[in-house]
Amino acid sequence: MTAMGQGTALEGGEVLREDVHRQMVSLLGIGPVDGRAKLQGMFFLVTYKVPEAGPVLRYAPGRHGPYSEVVGDALEHLVAGGMITEGPGGISLTDRGREAGAAIRGGMDPWIMRLLGAYRDALNDLTGDELLAFMYTLFPDMAAESEDHDRIMSDLEPLVMALVKKEKISSGRAAELLGVTQDKIFNNMRRMGIQIFY
Repeated sequence: MTAMGQGTALEGGEVLREDVHRQMVSLLGIGPVDGRAKLQGMFFLVTYKVPEAGPVLRYAPGRHGPYSEVVGDALEHLVAGGMITEGPGGISLTDRGREAGAAIRGGMDPWIMRLLGAYRDALNDLTGDELLAFMYTLFPDMAAESEDHDRIMSDLEPLVMALVKKEKISSGRAAELLGVTQDKIFNNMRRMGIQIFY
């Protein structure tokens, strides 16, 4: 089954919810996540890019990027249970959550923990618009319900160049997304003080 298609037979089931709860607490044990859209994006990337890391979740286009109801419900459940808090510093574990997280991480596959940490680091330093540009250009089917798509796509060049500067996409991918030559991207990079490696 495809990660973005039918999901799995467990979608919405108790085992799947428990897996998402464990992974969410483990992820937040690494450090806070800057908002719900980024949290959804991290689980989306794991589902889409490395489905064997599990759990495979069904994603649909949301108003602010890919959205999984299971991830949204897990967040609400963990907030209500006093494990997670949302505030100006982002989504993070409470003292109770940190205590539970230490025990959960001990039983997690180290590879999955590294993967979650890598996606957290990759997305957490993006602005909201950069995150949307990243998602909508790499996964255009996730933009169907977006409130922001037209605004993002109408001013795409600075966002794509910001993704190049933050090393989220290559210069070649930037040229492809913007429909320009590699030389144009290189000129932009020079103007922005981005080092070019040949």
